[in-house]
Amino acid sequence: MSNGRETKTDTATRGSVHSVRADATIAEAARRMRDNRGGSLLVVDDAGAVVGIITEQDIVRRSTASSANPDHTRVAEIMTRDVISVSSKASLKEAADIMSVHGVRHLPVIEGGKPVGMLSGRDIVSRQLWLTEAMKAAAEQAARLSRGLRSLEVREIIEILSTEIPRIFQARRWLLSYADAGARGRAEPLIRRQDCPCSVKNLLTRDDLAQLAKGSGSPCETIPAECKKAGCGDSRAMIPLTGTGPSDDDSDAADAPSFLCMCGLSPETLESAEVLRYKSALVRDILNVNLSNAKLYQASRRDPLTDLRTRRALEEELVEEHARSLRQGRTFSVGILDVDGFKGVNDRYGHLAGDEILLKLAETLRADVRAYDLAVRYGGDEFVVLMPETPLEGAVVVVERLRRRLEASLSTPDGKPVTVSCGVADWLGKAEDNGTDVLRRADAALYEAKQAGRNRIVTAPAPATVG
Repeated sequence: MSNGRETKTDTATRGSVHSVRADATIAEAARRMRDNRGGSLLVVDDAGAVVGIITEQDIVRRSTASSANPDHTRVAEIMTRDVISVSSKASLKEAADIMSVHGVRHLPVIEGGKPVGMLSGRDIVSRQLWLTEAMKAAAEQAARLSRGLRSLEVREIIEILSTEIPRIFQARRWLLSYADAGARGRAEPLIRRQDCPCSVKNLLTRDDLAQLAKGSGSPCETIPAECKKAGCGDSRAMIPLTGTGPSDDDSDAADAPSFLCMCGLSPETLESAEVLRYKSALVRDILNVNLSNAKLYQASRRDPLTDLRTRRALEEELVEEHARSLRQGRTFSVGILDVDGFKGVNDRYGHLAGDEILLKLAETLRADVRAYDLAVRYGGDEFVVLMPETPLEGAVVVVERLRRRLEASLSTPDGKPVTVSCGVADWLGKAEDNGTDVLRRADAALYEAKQAGRNRIVTAPAPATVG
């Protein structure tokens, strides 16, 4: 049976089972019903196995239909031997259907011939009311989560996911694996975890992760042996994350699945597997819609040829960098690189040769810019590097290093060298000097570099010439 309990008869049955021996008198049976405030008793033999059932109506009918003495009439004489019962594995709906068909108000729950509970119509109604309220609460939690997911940045969504979702499920331990299949050069998925002792290798190679491809967000019936051995307990819930975008290689995506695995769930969370499945499905759908939207948004901000960020992304980053520099009293710089004579390369060698040069340039930028710099393809053969917290002198060092490396690595198909010209500008420390102004000055400096003979760096005019 599942660790997260189903809405089954064992969830709603009363804790104690009231019974009477077959050789007891009906007077004794009546007293027991009165004391337990029940309308029926199971009849058991010496071994405790169920052999019949006796109801309050049975006793009344026998007492009024004859002059039999209740103190001398045995339960075995009036009990119903064909007991209508149900297994603890049956659902409450199945139990309710059995009650309706046979016109009974109480239904024994029997396992291995012995009673384990007694289910009444009132129990079923109470359980259904509880389920309705639990489902409503789950929907409200999911709605609050949806309202909080306003970002179109995948990493921000992941951060929210890795804090809010475990709270919704009341999980003590969790691990998140997110494979950004649309991003080149990422060999390993993004991993977030809290108190999860399992190794990443085991988590990413488990056989049960094949379930995720089917979109299953249900509580798992069992925990893998490696997880149990690591002390993760015997209850968990897994939510597949399918909004990871397109992949160039489906096998790579399969090797790095995206999922959220939670264990150490609270007893309240495990009260009903039906509610747990419902909550998992709601959360899964919300997350995957938001992740898919974020991936589409990211795709619009990434250049399809070079896989660098685009002009749109740069414009957004310039606004943020300008605001951050104003708050912190720091500076930033922008460098523009333009391939010298690129039109001639396309005209003479073809656009495929030109694309190869752009790809090589992008590869060099990706490898050589600092971790906190942003390299983008601004348009055509122009590339921009945004350098946070970098004054003009430091930016010149960065861009000069790039220029030299590009000079040494770029060439036409017949081996002729290809160079770049560069313009560099920094922020002037004034609110009215925004990111677009810095970019415009860098572009003017690039034009001067072209006019001065190419394959060189020119810096923007000194601050005194502005404002």
